[in-house]
Formats: sequence, structure tokens, C-alpha cells
Amino acid sequence: MEKAVCYCVTRNLYHDLIPSVKSVLENTPVDRVYIVAEDEYIGPEFESARVQVLDMSLQPYFHPDGPNYHKKWTYMALMKTAMAKIFPQLHNILTLDHDTIILDDLQELWMMGLNDCYVAGCAEPFWTRHMGREYINAGVLMWNLDKIREDKMDVKMISMLNDLDFKLPEQHVINLACRDHIQVLDSAYNFCDYVYPPREPVKILHFAGRAGRESWMRKEIWGDKNE
Repeated sequence: MEKAVCYCVTRNLYHDLIPSVKSVLENTPVDRVYIVAEDEYIGPEFESARVQVLDMSLQPYFHPDGPNYHKKWTYMALMKTAMAKIFPQLHNILTLDHDTIILDDLQELWMMGLNDCYVAGCAEPFWTRHMGREYINAGVLMWNLDKIREDKMDVKMISMLNDLDFKLPEQHVINLACRDHIQVLDSAYNFCDYVYPPREPVKILHFAGRAGRESWMRKEIWGDKNE
């Protein structure tokens, strides 16, 4: 079984993606890192036998005139819901936001059995309280692509994003469409402002939320704290 990671990014995020991809290649033995992007070539930093860039600038799934295409988040984030179509050869895949840093081996994520679940992620306490059920953050997600294809869940999520307007587009759709079939991970796999404190040593840092964004903008993760 191929252990694969995928990022979905627009051109403005190519440079910011460098430390995350580097941390994956250095800290966990993945077979392939896929970058769903707007170009075939996105820079020498991504030249590796384990990295493959997929030009999805002509992607057929999401309409430019759709209600979620031009939200402030990159429209490529919507592509997370199309993983089963983009990678028909894979059984599962780990999607990561560009502002994540992997600190430890993640092999156990591919070894766990998702069984009847479509996706696994870390719960957000605010939206969990608001929705009255477990609600996961979309920054780190492990997808059960076999079950998604079997139940045509990808078709449902893509249709929802093309037809309905959402405040947090792909994240809300994942939580609504996959409800009752979501596996909750310990927040050690997505440590950020939005999730519960982890019970284990942190494995993935996610620079989301106000504090996280400020740290990322100061380039602290690049090892230069003087800028």
C-alpha cells in the first residue's frame, strides 16, 4: 500500500509550502508526496524522486462561478474533496495544509483501520459545541478513498460545493456530508489554536489560528526569528 501525502495549493503558496514538504520527507517514510498545483513545475525545492507535482489548473470539478470558488481561502483547498477521483489508484491518502510541519513518524496513520469511516481528523471544540457532534479541522485529514468511491461520497461533496454557499467551504462540507462516518484523531496530529490540547507528544504542528499565522508570517518556522 502506497503511503501518500497530498497538498492542494495555488501559486501564491508555492514558496510557503517548502518547509512543510521538507519536514515530511525528513521525518516520516512516505512513498510519495503529491502537490496538486496550478503548474507542472513549481521550483527546484520540490525536485525529488518522492515528490510529484500535478498541474490541476484545468480541474473539471469546481466551477469558477460557483459560490465557494472565490472565497478568501485558495480554491485548490476544495480539491481535498476530490481526492478519490484524482488518485483512483490509491486506497487512502493524507492531505495536509501548506502551513503544517511534521515533527515525527506518521506511519501509524496509514496502519489504522478507517473501516466504515470516510475520513479521520482532529476535533475543533468550538464547532463541535456549535454543531452538537464531533466536528474536525480540515488541515490534516486521512481519507478512506475506497469507501468514498464505493458510496460516491466524492460526488456528493463536489456537488455541495458547486451548489451551496459555505462559510468554511471544504471543511463544512466534509463535516456535513461525512457525518457519522468520521474518525477523530488525537490533536497531536494537528496541534493548532483550533483543536483540543494533545494527549500525546505533538506530531504535526499546524500554524493556523491567530497565533499560528503570526508565527508563520514572522518566518519562525524557517529558523530566522529576526525578520
